[in-house]
Amino acid sequence: MVVAIVAAFQLGSMRAAREREVVGSVSIRIVMVQPGENLLLKDENVEILAGTTVFEVLDRIAQVGYREYPGLGKFVISIDNIEQTEDKWWLYQVNGVHPNIAADRYVVADGDNILWEFTSEWPTF
Repeated sequence: MVVAIVAAFQLGSMRAAREREVVGSVSIRIVMVQPGENLLLKDENVEILAGTTVFEVLDRIAQVGYREYPGLGKFVISIDNIEQTEDKWWLYQVNGVHPNIAADRYVVADGDNILWEFTSEWPTF
């Protein structure tokens, strides 16, 4: 009986490990939009696991402040101590598109390009 329990535990552990294996990588850039030339704050490649979100990728490379709204998700309000203001805020894009969901709800895929911008420009969805 003990052998069967140990075997079942090991099989379950192997399944869980497979589900959280590295499935690829994404690039992430953090940019401060400003007149003239934008300021590149970070530019990194990050390995991802199955189910990794845009928020998790950002949280791995930067200090992130956020507000969580029930039913909507986490909205980033600061990155590396650069806080949103009345006229500038943090927005993200994946592969050149501004998703209309919170960053903790957007699951990335291998090869995705994530861009976080500190900007005063509203995107067109």
